[in-house]
Amino acid sequence: MTTVIHPPVAKQVRSQTLMAALNVCPAQFQRFMHDGKVPRPDFYQHGHYSYWHISTIRRWRPDVAKAVEIIKSIPSLSAAA
Repeated sequence: MTTVIHPPVAKQVRSQTLMAALNVCPAQFQRFMHDGKVPRPDFYQHGHYSYWHISTIRRWRPDVAKAVEIIKSIPSLSAAA
């Protein structure tokens, strides 16, 4: 049995965050992935949620990685309220 170690949550990038950074809807994002315009996810959790390492995004497009870091720095609504 293989144990997979995932990076800390702070270094994980969910597809929703990547979509926001790219300013695309889910259908456009799926098309980008299908066409190879977005790197393949580094890992999956719960069977179907896609995640990337921030380092993968940074190698692919540093500008998108910067946008992701800005988005991830925004406090959640429960913490901001």
